[in-house]
Amino acid sequence: QQRPAATSPTLQAALPNESELDRMIRHAESGDMVAQAALGQRYYRGNGVTRDLKEAARWTRMAAEQGEPRAQSNLGFYYMKGEGVERDPKEAARWWRAAAAQGLAQAQFNLGLIYETGQGVTVDYEEAARWYELAAAQGDRPASDRLRNLRQRGLIPSGG
Repeated sequence: QQRPAATSPTLQAALPNESELDRMIRHAESGDMVAQAALGQRYYRGNGVTRDLKEAARWTRMAAEQGEPRAQSNLGFYYMKGEGVERDPKEAARWWRAAAAQGLAQAQFNLGLIYETGQGVTVDYEEAARWYELAAAQGDRPASDRLRNLRQRGLIPSGG
């Protein structure tokens, strides 16, 4: 995960009398995807700002479109829950695929879950297992549990 290079020396440090939030906003407005993702989370949680799901989704989308994997995963969550955006499980799946392709275990688990349950995609236990296996390989315990459950229920072959 790479951070974009700063475009000016003033992006490197806080300006005189600048709060942490003001600095984050300045970085986010300048296109820093990490700052955009962090600002999205602040709006989602109401951390230092008034909780605003539309603003959370807006800043998160900016970071996600630049390829920030946690922002992509969070945007998928917003679409699945209809928080700050219109609920759209297919759009959630699209953003989780983008994050999962970058190796983010949480997004891999989420893809496994939607393929297992058929939310926004056609139920496909083999595809669910594939995503769970990737997340489990990174130590994601819930993914390991779901994978084991699919095998015990005979929905996918044992072993593998």
